[in-house]
Amino acid sequence: MRAKGLARSHVFTAVCVLALWAAYSVSGMCQVPVREPHLVVGLRAGEFRVSLDRFEEVYASRWGLCYGGDVALRVLGNVYAFTGGRCFESEGREHAELPRELPSSAAHWRERWLLVGVRRWSFGERRWSSAVGLGYAFFWVEESPQRAVLKLRERGSGAQSGRGFFLTVSLDYSLRPWLGLSTELEVTSAGVGGRTGFEGSSIGGFFFSLGANVRPW
Repeated sequence: MRAKGLARSHVFTAVCVLALWAAYSVSGMCQVPVREPHLVVGLRAGEFRVSLDRFEEVYASRWGLCYGGDVALRVLGNVYAFTGGRCFESEGREHAELPRELPSSAAHWRERWLLVGVRRWSFGERRWSSAVGLGYAFFWVEESPQRAVLKLRERGSGAQSGRGFFLTVSLDYSLRPWLGLSTELEVTSAGVGGRTGFEGSSIGGFFFSLGANVRPW
């Protein structure tokens, strides 16, 4: 299962690179002037890798499908107030693969997070534009308490929350002045229960995505 997850992530990364190369190769054919919009609405999906070290003791792979959306509202020049939501889920490993000390009940991980921060867009005369963002990340995790990777504060409860930060880097290729295709890397780090969450103990991770940005206004 782990090998399949890595293979899928490599394939997705290759698709992202090829998509960017194809778009770049035709970007000089014509110009699509894009003025700084007041509102940018994005939808995206891709592969997420959770940072938590012990994750694969219970769940099939750190890698999995992730999807979400976001909204950016212009507040000053090319600086935008930004908020977005993401969702990631993973199923438990096959019972035969589990260590003997772990219960055999079914396991399911559901993770959602909210991003609140700022994003700085750079729009040009050609089809390409770019953006960087940073801010706070708020996480909510639900998992089966009988096979929980996280240390639960209350017995019988499989829900936990945490907070941390996020960083994003994205590229956008304009099809129309109001529509663009984008690829993005999002890095999040968050701890649970007020604890710090760095690589290995973080419920955040790396999100590689493709999506669309709509600029209605």
